[in-house]
Order: sequence, then structure tokens, then C-alpha cells
Amino acid sequence: MSGFEIMAVVAVLLCALAILPGTLGILMLTNKIAADAAGARLIYQHSIKVLIISVILMLFATYQALSAGPLSWLFIGSMLAFGGICAFGYLMHTRFLFQPVRKPVFISMSEALQKFGPEEEVVGVFDAAGRPFAFITRLARRPHIVYQPDGDNPFLMTHCILSHSSMGYEMEGKFKQPDIIITAAMANNMVFYERSNQCAMTQMHNRPKDSDVSLKLLPTLS
Repeated sequence: MSGFEIMAVVAVLLCALAILPGTLGILMLTNKIAADAAGARLIYQHSIKVLIISVILMLFATYQALSAGPLSWLFIGSMLAFGGICAFGYLMHTRFLFQPVRKPVFISMSEALQKFGPEEEVVGVFDAAGRPFAFITRLARRPHIVYQPDGDNPFLMTHCILSHSSMGYEMEGKFKQPDIIITAAMANNMVFYERSNQCAMTQMHNRPKDSDVSLKLLPTLS
């Protein structure tokens, strides 16, 4: 096995280490890792460094392989595996699967009734000033998180499709500008990682493990 072939194999292994732990299927099998703040940091922050190293290695190995002559089957297989892992990660990584809605569009009640009908399930959230907002539950299931960033009392609404639970949180204090990613599910309730404060939270518990930090809850109605 030549040096560039070893380099290509190492690049594939590093790429798999960086991408696969954050993909949906593996997260469901290893949810305790993602539910822990250290595990979530590894998956959603430190993994990008490993991915960059793997890309550099693969590019250098490709340059050496092209300079050496005909490509070996081992190198071609490594390239295909590398590309396959990247494509799978793009399709199945929760970073891309569950993008929060950061700028929702609100319409009047009459427009909503005309567009969605009277039978549509709705989640209501009251902001810190008591102002009501309504969210179509069906539209919140995929992103899981909807921000309401405008006005003097911004908040975010989270919806877990497993437990069919919706919760509103005020954007204030340490969570004035939250940056949340869905990581996994524990006991049929979603777990999210807040990158600004580097903490993992279960939706219903509303606090990281072994910590008193929590988001300020808002009244919800569904």
C-alpha cells in the first residue's frame, strides 16, 4: 500500500468520524452522547476541525495519486467512500435536516382561516408582554424550532413530534441570541444543543444535566 493510499484511507476514516455521529440514524442509536454537552460539542463544534483535516488529506492524496500514474482500485474506492459519506451527511445530518425557522411570516386570523381552514391544529404562545402568537403545528414539526425575533419580547417556540409537546422560551439573559441545533431524543422528547452557551437541554426538562441554567418559559396553548 502506497503512502497516498494510506493517506486516502485515513481521510475517509476521519471524514466518517466527523460526519456520521451527527446524522439522524446514528444519533438515535447514540442519543446519550448527543444529550451530553461534551458529546454535543464534539459532534457540532469540534467535528468541523476533523472534517477540514480529512479534506486536506484527501486533496493531497489525490494530487499524489494523479502524479503517480494510473489510479489504484483502493484509491478510487476511498474517493467514492469519501464522497458517499459527505453526500450522506449533507442529506441526513441534523445540522441540515432541522434548520430553525428564524423569520416566520405572521398573517391575520382571517387570512389564516382562509388559507389553512378552521380544522388546522395550532399552537399558541404568549410573549412576556402577554401578546398572543399562533403557529401552525404541522409547519413546525420538521424544523422543530421557530424563532419570533421581532419586537421588545422575542421568543422561540419548540415543538417535539415524538411527545407532541410545544414549549415557548423567552430570548433573554444568557439566551438573548440563542443558536439551537436539534441533537437527539431522550425518552421520546427532543434534545437540543445551544451553541452560544455550549449546553445540551431536553425540551421538557429545560435545563442541562447537572446545571441550574435554564430558559425562561412562556405560556403555551394547544
